[in-house]
Amino acid sequence: WKPYRTMITAIEIADGVTSIGDYALYGCSNATEISIPGSVKRIGEGAMISLGVTGELVIPEGVVEIHEAAFDQSSIKEIILPNSLRVLHGAFTNMDQLEKVVIPEGVEAMYDTVFSNCEKLKEVTLPTTLKSVVNLFNLCPLVETVVLPEGLEKIDGYVFNACDSAKSLIIPSTVRSMSYAPVVGCDSFESLSVAPGNENIKLENGCLITSEGVLVQGFSGCVIPTEGLTAIGGSAFRHADWLEEI
Repeated sequence: WKPYRTMITAIEIADGVTSIGDYALYGCSNATEISIPGSVKRIGEGAMISLGVTGELVIPEGVVEIHEAAFDQSSIKEIILPNSLRVLHGAFTNMDQLEKVVIPEGVEAMYDTVFSNCEKLKEVTLPTTLKSVVNLFNLCPLVETVVLPEGLEKIDGYVFNACDSAKSLIIPSTVRSMSYAPVVGCDSFESLSVAPGNENIKLENGCLITSEGVLVQGFSGCVIPTEGLTAIGGSAFRHADWLEEI
Protein backbone atom coordinates (compact mmCIF):
# COMPACT_ATOMS: atom_id res chain seq x y z
CA TRP A 1 0.00 0.00 0.00
CA LYS A 2 3.02 2.30 -0.18
CA PRO A 3 1.58 4.55 -2.92
CA TYR A 4 -1.60 5.04 -0.86
CA ARG A 5 -0.16 5.28 2.65
CA THR A 6 -0.91 8.99 3.09
CA MET A 7 -4.54 8.32 2.17
CA ILE A 8 -5.01 5.85 5.04
CA THR A 9 -6.90 7.42 7.95
CA ALA A 10 -7.53 4.39 10.19
CA ILE A 11 -5.74 1.06 10.69
CA GLU A 12 -7.23 -2.13 12.10
CA ILE A 13 -4.89 -5.07 12.46
CA ALA A 14 -6.69 -8.41 12.36
CA ASP A 15 -6.76 -10.67 15.40
CA GLY A 16 -4.28 -13.50 14.91
CA VAL A 17 -1.47 -11.31 13.60
CA THR A 18 1.56 -11.95 15.81
CA SER A 19 4.05 -9.39 14.51
CA ILE A 20 3.92 -5.90 13.04
CA GLY A 21 6.87 -6.17 10.69
CA ASP A 22 9.75 -3.77 10.21
CA TYR A 23 8.50 -0.55 8.54
CA ALA A 24 5.08 -2.15 8.02
CA LEU A 25 3.11 1.06 8.62
CA TYR A 26 5.85 3.51 7.74
CA GLY A 27 4.56 6.86 6.51
CA CYS A 28 0.89 6.47 7.41
CA SER A 29 0.93 10.06 8.56
CA ASN A 30 -2.82 10.63 8.27
CA ALA A 31 -3.80 7.48 10.14
CA THR A 32 -5.16 8.99 13.35
CA GLU A 33 -6.62 5.70 14.63
CA ILE A 34 -5.01 2.29 15.04
CA SER A 35 -6.32 -0.91 16.60
CA ILE A 36 -3.74 -3.51 17.64
CA PRO A 37 -5.01 -6.96 18.72
CA GLY A 38 -3.76 -8.87 21.74
CA SER A 39 -2.29 -11.53 19.46
CA VAL A 40 0.61 -9.22 18.51
CA LYS A 41 3.86 -10.18 20.26
CA ARG A 42 6.38 -8.02 18.41
CA ILE A 43 6.44 -4.49 17.03
CA GLY A 44 9.27 -4.26 14.54
CA GLU A 45 11.88 -1.67 13.68
CA GLY A 46 10.36 1.50 12.23
CA ALA A 47 6.95 -0.17 12.25
CA MET A 48 4.96 3.02 12.83
CA ILE A 49 7.26 5.82 11.64
CA SER A 50 5.30 9.07 11.17
CA LEU A 51 2.05 7.48 12.35
CA GLY A 52 -0.68 10.14 12.52
CA VAL A 53 -1.98 9.18 15.96
CA THR A 54 -1.85 12.04 18.46
CA GLY A 55 -2.65 11.99 22.16
CA GLU A 56 -2.58 8.52 23.68
CA LEU A 57 -1.54 5.22 22.09
CA VAL A 58 -2.33 1.99 23.95
CA ILE A 59 -0.13 -1.02 23.24
CA PRO A 60 -2.16 -4.13 24.17
CA GLU A 61 -1.27 -6.90 26.58
CA GLY A 62 0.57 -9.61 24.71
CA VAL A 63 3.30 -7.46 23.15
CA VAL A 64 6.67 -8.73 24.39
CA GLU A 65 9.20 -6.65 22.45
CA ILE A 66 9.31 -3.28 20.72
CA HIS A 67 12.18 -2.47 18.37
CA GLU A 68 14.21 0.50 17.17
CA ALA A 69 12.45 3.64 15.97
CA ALA A 70 9.07 1.90 16.19
CA PHE A 71 7.25 5.23 16.70
CA ASP A 72 9.84 7.54 15.15
CA GLN A 73 8.64 11.00 14.04
CA SER A 74 5.14 10.45 15.42
CA SER A 75 3.17 13.04 17.42
CA ILE A 76 2.07 10.64 20.15
CA LYS A 77 1.87 12.39 23.52
CA GLU A 78 1.66 9.35 25.78
CA ILE A 79 2.15 5.62 25.23
CA ILE A 80 0.56 3.07 27.54
CA LEU A 81 2.78 0.00 27.57
CA PRO A 82 1.59 -3.52 28.53
CA ASN A 83 2.70 -5.58 31.50
CA SER A 84 3.65 -8.34 29.05
CA LEU A 85 6.52 -6.22 27.68
CA ARG A 86 10.00 -7.63 28.35
CA VAL A 87 12.47 -5.93 25.97
CA LEU A 88 12.63 -2.37 24.64
CA HIS A 89 15.04 -1.43 21.89
CA GLY A 90 15.43 2.22 20.80
CA ALA A 91 11.71 2.65 20.39
CA PHE A 92 11.14 6.31 21.30
CA THR A 93 13.02 8.48 18.81
CA ASN A 94 12.25 11.89 17.34
CA MET A 95 8.91 12.08 19.13
CA ASP A 96 8.43 15.80 19.60
CA GLN A 97 5.17 15.56 21.59
CA LEU A 98 5.99 12.70 23.96
CA GLU A 99 5.87 13.93 27.57
CA LYS A 100 5.72 10.93 29.88
CA VAL A 101 6.45 7.20 29.76
CA VAL A 102 5.99 4.54 32.42
CA ILE A 103 7.99 1.42 31.66
CA PRO A 104 5.98 -1.47 33.16
CA GLU A 105 7.19 -4.01 35.67
CA GLY A 106 8.52 -7.06 33.86
CA VAL A 107 10.80 -5.21 31.45
CA GLU A 108 14.32 -6.53 32.01
CA ALA A 109 16.36 -4.90 29.24
CA MET A 110 16.38 -1.56 27.41
CA TYR A 111 18.75 -1.15 24.46
CA ASP A 112 19.91 1.14 21.65
CA THR A 113 19.19 4.66 22.90
CA VAL A 114 15.65 4.12 24.13
CA PHE A 115 14.77 7.85 24.24
CA SER A 116 16.33 10.09 21.60
CA ASN A 117 15.45 13.62 20.55
CA CYS A 118 12.21 13.75 22.51
CA GLU A 119 11.87 17.50 23.00
CA LYS A 120 8.99 17.53 25.51
CA LEU A 121 9.81 14.40 27.47
CA LYS A 122 10.05 15.21 31.18
CA GLU A 123 9.32 12.07 33.14
CA VAL A 124 10.23 8.41 32.72
CA THR A 125 9.54 5.75 35.33
CA LEU A 126 11.69 2.62 35.20
CA PRO A 127 10.63 -0.77 36.62
CA THR A 128 12.25 -2.59 39.51
CA THR A 129 12.68 -5.61 37.20
CA LEU A 130 15.17 -3.78 34.97
CA LYS A 131 18.55 -5.53 34.77
CA SER A 132 20.35 -3.91 31.85
CA VAL A 133 20.33 -0.58 29.99
CA VAL A 134 22.28 0.48 26.91
CA ASN A 135 22.22 4.21 26.15
CA LEU A 136 19.13 5.64 27.81
CA PHE A 137 18.57 9.36 27.04
CA ASN A 138 19.97 11.28 24.09
CA LEU A 139 19.04 14.87 23.24
CA CYS A 140 16.12 15.00 25.67
CA PRO A 141 16.40 18.63 26.86
CA LEU A 142 13.74 18.61 29.61
CA VAL A 143 14.71 15.43 31.48
CA GLU A 144 16.35 16.41 34.78
CA THR A 145 16.89 13.03 36.38
CA VAL A 146 15.79 9.40 36.36
CA VAL A 147 15.61 6.89 39.18
CA LEU A 148 17.70 3.88 38.25
CA PRO A 149 16.15 1.00 40.21
CA GLU A 150 17.87 -1.18 42.76
CA GLY A 151 18.28 -4.50 40.96
CA LEU A 152 19.86 -2.92 37.88
CA GLU A 153 23.07 -4.82 37.15
CA LYS A 154 24.56 -3.42 33.94
CA ILE A 155 24.88 0.06 32.45
CA ASP A 156 26.46 -0.21 29.03
CA GLY A 157 26.73 3.23 27.45
CA TYR A 158 25.48 6.58 28.68
CA VAL A 159 22.46 7.36 30.83
CA PHE A 160 22.37 11.01 29.73
CA ASN A 161 23.92 12.31 26.51
CA ALA A 162 23.50 15.97 25.52
CA CYS A 163 20.52 16.39 27.86
CA ASP A 164 20.64 20.08 28.77
CA SER A 165 18.55 19.87 31.95
CA ALA A 166 20.03 16.68 33.43
CA LYS A 167 21.18 17.49 36.96
CA SER A 168 21.71 14.36 39.02
CA LEU A 169 22.12 10.60 38.92
CA ILE A 170 22.53 7.86 41.51
CA ILE A 171 24.18 4.57 40.49
CA PRO A 172 22.33 1.78 42.35
CA SER A 173 24.15 -0.50 44.77
CA THR A 174 23.39 -3.50 42.54
CA VAL A 175 25.22 -2.26 39.41
CA ARG A 176 28.12 -4.60 38.69
CA SER A 177 29.23 -3.51 35.23
CA MET A 178 29.88 -0.15 33.54
CA SER A 179 32.07 0.51 30.50
CA TYR A 180 31.17 4.02 29.35
CA ALA A 181 30.73 7.45 30.87
CA PRO A 182 27.14 7.68 32.20
CA VAL A 183 26.84 11.46 31.75
CA VAL A 184 28.15 13.09 28.55
CA GLY A 185 27.74 16.66 27.34
CA CYS A 186 25.16 17.76 29.93
CA ASP A 187 26.01 21.35 30.81
CA SER A 188 23.67 21.62 33.83
CA PHE A 189 24.75 18.38 35.48
CA GLU A 190 25.59 18.81 39.16
CA SER A 191 25.77 15.54 41.04
CA LEU A 192 26.61 11.88 40.49
CA SER A 193 26.77 9.44 43.39
CA VAL A 194 27.00 5.72 44.01
CA ALA A 195 24.51 4.15 46.40
CA PRO A 196 25.96 2.75 49.64
CA GLY A 197 26.81 -0.94 49.51
CA ASN A 198 28.03 -1.06 45.92
CA GLU A 199 31.20 -3.15 45.95
CA ASN A 200 31.76 -2.98 42.19
CA ILE A 201 31.59 0.74 41.41
CA LYS A 202 33.09 3.54 43.45
CA LEU A 203 33.35 7.32 43.15
CA GLU A 204 36.61 8.43 44.63
CA ASN A 205 38.59 11.66 44.17
CA GLY A 206 36.32 12.65 41.29
CA CYS A 207 36.84 9.34 39.46
CA LEU A 208 34.13 6.75 38.77
CA ILE A 209 35.99 3.43 38.79
CA THR A 210 34.98 -0.24 38.62
CA SER A 211 36.39 -2.97 40.85
CA GLU A 212 38.27 -4.24 37.76
CA GLY A 213 40.16 -0.95 37.61
CA VAL A 214 38.31 0.65 34.69
CA LEU A 215 38.10 4.43 34.91
CA VAL A 216 34.53 4.92 33.68
CA GLN A 217 34.38 8.72 33.99
CA GLY A 218 36.44 11.54 35.38
CA PHE A 219 34.78 14.61 36.87
CA SER A 220 36.21 18.01 37.78
CA GLY A 221 39.09 17.51 40.17
CA CYS A 222 39.58 13.88 39.17
CA VAL A 223 42.76 12.37 40.62
CA ILE A 224 43.61 9.30 38.56
CA PRO A 225 44.91 6.50 40.80
CA THR A 226 48.53 5.53 40.30
CA GLU A 227 47.88 1.86 41.06
CA GLY A 228 45.24 -0.63 39.97
CA LEU A 229 44.08 1.22 36.87
CA THR A 230 43.58 -1.24 33.99
CA ALA A 231 41.65 0.78 31.39
CA ILE A 232 40.06 4.12 30.61
CA GLY A 233 36.48 3.68 29.42
CA GLY A 234 34.75 5.20 26.42
CA SER A 235 34.19 8.97 26.67
CA ALA A 236 35.69 9.04 30.17
CA PHE A 237 36.85 12.62 29.64
CA ARG A 238 34.58 13.66 26.79
CA HIS A 239 33.41 17.28 27.06
CA ALA A 240 35.72 17.75 30.05
CA ASP A 241 36.19 21.49 29.53
CA TRP A 242 37.82 21.75 32.94
CA LEU A 243 40.65 19.41 31.95
CA GLU A 244 44.01 21.06 31.38
CA GLU A 245 46.52 18.30 32.00
CA ILE A 246 46.68 14.53 32.58
